[in-house]
Amino acid sequence: MNIGVGVGDFIKILELVIQARKRFVDAPRQYDAISKDLRNFSNVVQDIDVLLSGWEPEIKQQESLKSISDDSICLLHDLLARLDKYRELGSSSTSMAQCAKKAWKRLNWDQDDVQDFRGRLSLNLELLNGIERQLYSQRSCRIEQDIHHLTERFNQQERYEILNWIGTVDHGSHQKHFI
Repeated sequence: MNIGVGVGDFIKILELVIQARKRFVDAPRQYDAISKDLRNFSNVVQDIDVLLSGWEPEIKQQESLKSISDDSICLLHDLLARLDKYRELGSSSTSMAQCAKKAWKRLNWDQDDVQDFRGRLSLNLELLNGIERQLYSQRSCRIEQDIHHLTERFNQQERYEILNWIGTVDHGSHQKHFI
């Protein structure tokens, strides 16, 4: 059963994060925190994208990833819509009227909205970090199991070669180099 979460979902999230980060480039200092949160969010999404490109997670993890992916896309669309409403915050203005309009919109953008977005972003970031830790842990366990399997195969092959060396009828030809 395919849940429908994949690399494409995280590429969509990454595109939205990049759009939002670009809009915060020239924003005032009080919005640096949300810009940094977006950068961290982008990094985690990229890491998970890389992890998912190598193998398929378990169904329970796919469901969690799908839920987080949908929530993240909704959050980023809300943030981008809010940024569109206050577009002048991030743009460099040259005229006096544009400066006044920018200052007025800056005053109108409620800090509670910014804190709400940061809180939602932090929650999704923590959830993604948890999934990322699980994926890394599973990957480490699989690598450990593969190494154990290879070691067992090597040891068994070595035992087989020793038994063949001991079990041959012509011991002299195999043991003449010891004399």
